[in-house]
Amino acid sequence: MSGALLVTDLHLGDTTHDGGLGFREEEACRVCAAIVKQARDNEVKVVAFIGDNFHSKKPAMWAIRTFNEMVVALRAFCEVRVLDGNHDADGTGAIGPLSLAFLTDDERVNMPRTEQFGRQQGSTMFQFLMLPWFSRAGFSAMSPGTPANLQFAQMGAVFGELVAAKSATLLDDCPTVTLTHFTIAGVKYDSEDQPLLGDSTEFMAPRTAFNVRCGRVMVGHIHTPQVLPHFEGLADVEYIGSAIHHGFSVNESYDCASVLWDVDAGTFTRLPLPAIRFVTIEVGTEIVWQSSASKHRVDGAIVRLKGEMHAGPETAALIASWTEQVLAAGALLVAPAAITYARHEHREVSTITVKTDPRDALVEYIEVVGGDMTERKDAMLEVHARLIEEVRG
Repeated sequence: MSGALLVTDLHLGDTTHDGGLGFREEEACRVCAAIVKQARDNEVKVVAFIGDNFHSKKPAMWAIRTFNEMVVALRAFCEVRVLDGNHDADGTGAIGPLSLAFLTDDERVNMPRTEQFGRQQGSTMFQFLMLPWFSRAGFSAMSPGTPANLQFAQMGAVFGELVAAKSATLLDDCPTVTLTHFTIAGVKYDSEDQPLLGDSTEFMAPRTAFNVRCGRVMVGHIHTPQVLPHFEGLADVEYIGSAIHHGFSVNESYDCASVLWDVDAGTFTRLPLPAIRFVTIEVGTEIVWQSSASKHRVDGAIVRLKGEMHAGPETAALIASWTEQVLAAGALLVAPAAITYARHEHREVSTITVKTDPRDALVEYIEVVGGDMTERKDAMLEVHARLIEEVRG
């Protein structure tokens, strides 16, 4: 087979919801080994990593070791290209983590460039247009004092000119894929861990910058896979989705995957990766996840309970009980519950009469309402006693 394996957003070194138990390190080794196997089994010419290979610019040593071992294994039978993402580089894209220093100049892509593969006899030639990430911060240094909205407009124009110039150097009649790590207009965020679109630091590349010569644009950075709407005269755009889940999101149902580009067949196929699943279970006065096992399959997953409940010891006891149930069903970890505590509504208490002592009436009212009122019982009775003393005085 002649083609490429495309991977993005490994974020190696991320220990979010790890619980200090080493889940994420084991997962990283497992996923990286799967990437090597996919590349070997499909006889690809190149594996391309489309940014955010590490979670921070100073990743843990286990993350560096895992990534380096994967690259060394891939080098034995194919080529490797590693694009910088926003987690891999500073604002200008010029400085990345020391962990990428062992890559060759060909392997590490921190400047825009085009490249052809498959020149050997009997192989189908294909090409990449590679556009590593850069931020508004890097651009603003060249345009000090310019308002943010004008900087965005100027960046959009510069980006469009850059893509036009680079795509003009691509070979005609040669299958082409553009690899980049930018937010592109039209994409939808759905992760609670990602910033809102329009954030002042987030440059959004214009969709119109990607002309048909760009082939198909395969993008990282946004963690949920999605294909943007097709526009005549423009390249199709697809977000691959992260190779590893990194948090809870509105849409947790997708499987983490790489994408296999079969150049001969002209197809793009998602190949599942063995990443840890994240599962949110909605809760209220009861937990109903057992009745919908296909939706809330918790074995081997990191789970979160989410919902709106009244504050108080009853809720705390329910959450503790549900946590035990989920762990018993095979969950790796139950993350802190995301519970919104609702205010108690006013309730009529028919047992309170004019013959009831005011203090007894207050105690009875607190017991009926319950929840956080119970927790404040002593303080409320103390205030009540002071008020009675002042009135009688």
